[in-house]
Amino acid sequence: MAVNFPASPTNGQTFTSGGITWTYSTSVGAWEIVPSSIQGVQGIQGANGFQGITGAGTQGLQGILGLQGIQSIQGIQGTTGGGSGGASVFSANVGNASANTFNVAHNLAKTFVIPAVRENSSGYYIYPDMKYTTPNHIVLEFVTAPSTNQYTVIVLG
Repeated sequence: MAVNFPASPTNGQTFTSGGITWTYSTSVGAWEIVPSSIQGVQGIQGANGFQGITGAGTQGLQGILGLQGIQSIQGIQGTTGGGSGGASVFSANVGNASANTFNVAHNLAKTFVIPAVRENSSGYYIYPDMKYTTPNHIVLEFVTAPSTNQYTVIVLG
């Protein structure tokens, strides 16, 4: 689907097409995708809890609450323009409480990508060391090992 952006945009101007929102940045000189406008796949529903035990003449015990469903990792967004003008998005959680370096396989097949790393609990963006290794991979290096799924990496390409 081709996207026809407004002519002569101003800094901070937003534009929405096909359910995806962009913001114009004069410092970059381009429209940037607003990552929160791309919705991921719904997570898997958790298992049902066990039925409580029924006692002789007394009320049974309450069943154990089922596990909460695991939120699914957001998939790759398809191209939004024709040819090489489209943009794709990849996101995944990173952090395992032991490693401080992560090889992120975004598989966007692009030599120029824009990574962003957001802390899940606060919503703040952070800036670890980032290295572009191949058109399908980047390496993130943190000063200390992040906790399990502490950050979400978003790669635009």
